[in-house]
Amino acid sequence: MNAFRKAMLVVLVTAAVVPAAGGPVGWWRFEGKPGESADGEKVLSTVNPDAMTGEGHKSQSENAKLEYSADVPGQYVWDPIARRYRENAASMRFAAFQAKTEAGNLFSYCDYVEVPDSPLSRPSGFTLEGFIKPHEDGNLKWCDIVGKTRSWNMVWGVDTEDYHPGGRLKMRFKLQVKGRKIIQHRDADSPNLKDRNWHHFALTYSPATGEIKLYWDYKLADEFTTEDPKQRQLLYDPMKPGKTYPLLIGGRKDKGWNGWLDEIRLSDAPLPPEKFLRATAEQTPGGPKEEPAADAPTADKEPAPAPKETPAPAKAE
Repeated sequence: MNAFRKAMLVVLVTAAVVPAAGGPVGWWRFEGKPGESADGEKVLSTVNPDAMTGEGHKSQSENAKLEYSADVPGQYVWDPIARRYRENAASMRFAAFQAKTEAGNLFSYCDYVEVPDSPLSRPSGFTLEGFIKPHEDGNLKWCDIVGKTRSWNMVWGVDTEDYHPGGRLKMRFKLQVKGRKIIQHRDADSPNLKDRNWHHFALTYSPATGEIKLYWDYKLADEFTTEDPKQRQLLYDPMKPGKTYPLLIGGRKDKGWNGWLDEIRLSDAPLPPEKFLRATAEQTPGGPKEEPAADAPTADKEPAPAPKETPAPAKAE
């Protein structure tokens, strides 16, 4: 094989495995049969399923759930990147609670979905978004919701504040400068978390500008900018050589979410609010008539066409 053909082969193989910048790299739609358990089962990512499909883990408690639910934010979901609607028949119900051991120590249990480590879950910049609804009996303090882990803590993710009685979202980031970590824990103004209704959240990060943004129902809830360009690298380095850490949805074994999550999507670039998912009760030609207001600058990268998706399991009648 001559040098030119070798070079072309490398280009073709690389194009086949590297996702286009600005598009979804993982999308967990939770389209299983309502009432069916996901414990020990594969939880499909309809984008890059081979790398991003997770596995369900139900806590060792009689109160554990981790099952598909007919409670959804909308019958349809509008995807502005692909410019199309998708039917939405199910979400995932997670349970988390606290108990005391025989010695009197407080211990927490939670359900979660574990997505194995992959280059796709280690983007330099990204958008993490989804729909969230608390359970009426759920604890809203100090709950991990979704995040990329590094040992016992998160590289980035969304959780709730420990000291706010009604619950407020918090964004977490670990950045590094020549191996030295810089931790950003930011509480955000999300006053409707305690209303027990469905809401949309999104977390974005731009390494080009250093901007970290948290959105609540398409409005900017909080932002932070890392001014020094040398302090914008996410801390993905394993704490132990050779060890990998997963992306977790719903919690972190001992600290999780009590409620519902739906349409969790990870894109490999910061997106503006008008590119976020929208839940609707009906399909309107051309998309929802009222697009969310764009209260943030246009993303660094223009979204590429959405990758080809793997069909979700058949929906319940």
